[in-house]
Amino acid sequence: MDLIPETDKIDMAYLKSDKIGKVICKGLAELYKAKPQFPIEYFANWLLNYCKTDTNKSQLDHHLQVKEDLIHQQQEFQKLNEETQHYLEIENQKQQEIETQFKQEIKQHLFHQKFLVSKFCDYLVEKNLTGVYVGLVDFPSKNIAEADDDENAHLDQEQPKLIKYIGANKNHEQIILNKTLALDQGVTGEVFKEIQPSDDPNVPTPSSVVYVPQVTKEPRMVYFQWPKLGAFLAIPLIYNSCLLPGSLDAGIEERLRFKKAFVDKQAEKEADIIKFNERIKEATDAEQDPEPIQQELQQYLADYKDAEEAPFLSQKRQLVVCFDTLGQDKEISPEQRQYFEDYVNLFATEWQNTENRLLSHDIDQMIQYYEQGNPKERSEQLNIQEDQQVEAGQGQFDELKEKEKEYQFEIQSLRLTVVTSQIIGLKQDFLLLKEFRILKFPGILQALLIFLGYDKQDICESGTNQLDWNATKFYINDELFNKIREYSHRGARPEQIKPYAKLNRIRNRLQKFTVESVEEYNVCYSKLLKWLVLAVKLRTMDCEIRRDKIKKLRSEIEQAQAEAQKIQEDKETKLEEHKAGLQPEELEIFNKEEWELKYDEDHPLPKIPQNVEDDIDFDYDEE
Repeated sequence: MDLIPETDKIDMAYLKSDKIGKVICKGLAELYKAKPQFPIEYFANWLLNYCKTDTNKSQLDHHLQVKEDLIHQQQEFQKLNEETQHYLEIENQKQQEIETQFKQEIKQHLFHQKFLVSKFCDYLVEKNLTGVYVGLVDFPSKNIAEADDDENAHLDQEQPKLIKYIGANKNHEQIILNKTLALDQGVTGEVFKEIQPSDDPNVPTPSSVVYVPQVTKEPRMVYFQWPKLGAFLAIPLIYNSCLLPGSLDAGIEERLRFKKAFVDKQAEKEADIIKFNERIKEATDAEQDPEPIQQELQQYLADYKDAEEAPFLSQKRQLVVCFDTLGQDKEISPEQRQYFEDYVNLFATEWQNTENRLLSHDIDQMIQYYEQGNPKERSEQLNIQEDQQVEAGQGQFDELKEKEKEYQFEIQSLRLTVVTSQIIGLKQDFLLLKEFRILKFPGILQALLIFLGYDKQDICESGTNQLDWNATKFYINDELFNKIREYSHRGARPEQIKPYAKLNRIRNRLQKFTVESVEEYNVCYSKLLKWLVLAVKLRTMDCEIRRDKIKKLRSEIEQAQAEAQKIQEDKETKLEEHKAGLQPEELEIFNKEEWELKYDEDHPLPKIPQNVEDDIDFDYDEE
């Protein structure tokens, strides 16, 4: 039985706790060891000292713990900071690599306009922009009349030029593509205004860049959708385009002049150096100081300039690249504006450099082609051979000489066969043109492909009558030459044909070209023109001859039918006259069938030719 009250148990447990009983026990033990003279005072001082020591120890432990926690936090923060910095360095390096790769792609791309209106916009819009879009200064577009085959039929050249938006980032294509803006409408056209430099050399020329920090505060802004808060930036992209047939002709002439001038100038330089060396030797032999002559020679070499090639003939092209943050309600920082301007300027520079490089390549290729044999002289030799073969084979058609048109048709058909054979032999000459960026006389190739059944939409720039030379190269192959070899200009054409492929339309397309002018460019190309002109002519003649024959046949049928009808009418008349001259008794025994049989033997009916149906020639329209 437990006789200790519960309250006493609580008090005893309290007194026995480590903070009281254990401390007192420890103090009494120290008191016993020391056996001081004043034990109560000693014990009291011990307790006071213990209390201070225990408090300091707790504070020290707490301080050490806090310090340890702070060190750990600092280590964690430093580790996180290092990881973040490492991540940012990696991301920055990746971005730099992407930038370098993109700039390299700009430099190496061969079709800058296609690159500009798609990938260029998509790349830059990722720089915290809403939209990036490209405008071209050009004549307004118009619908092409069905019967209009002019290569510029899609342009309204009677109207002033305007900004025509030709490309945008993917999210803006439906909003901006094919929209137009007059040059004096809004603010975008201001990038093309001439800026007069200041008379003060210390004052920089103002930039032609247009920047609107808050579009809603600019009353001249034009919106193709609804207004939104944000900024607008327009940067001109202007370069000199030289990928033109005229530039190729002028470039060939200039390079040939330059090569000759360079050789002549080098020869002149070598001759002058020889003269200087002779003067130096003479001075040395005469024991005179050659130093003044040597200095004169050094000055001559320092001032010497090689022959220089003139710049390519070119046309200025004006485009504008626009950037906006509409819907984001934020400005485009000066650093960003400079970044975009640098990119646009880089693009313009590389576009022009690439065109110059491509034109230079075409010029060298053409000169190399000419060095293999003068195209004009080669064409003349082939023309002589052509005439000889036609003359040798035309005797087989002598029986048609009385039918002049048919005779000429067969003679020209023979000529077409000869020209076809020559084209097949010259195939490599024409395939060489696939290596060129510039194609002269593109309308000839366009007419040829349409004539042979190729779809106009596959070989022309979208929405125009202009040949897409790069796309058309796909069709310059053996299949094309097989179509030429297998082509027949004879017989009906019951298959439906597009209006632009009819003979009269093809003939009209070719009127502005002459074989003689094309002969100076490419031998096979001139033969293709001759072949096409001949084929159209013969195809037309074939339609006309067959129609004439059918017309003549029907005339003969009508004539024979009229003769037969007249004989029949005369027969009835003669029969009545004969019966009227008979006596009654003779009339009773008159045999009508015998009389008609005898009359038919004496007056036979003409043979009526069998009628034929009209030939269907959907490629032929009578003019």
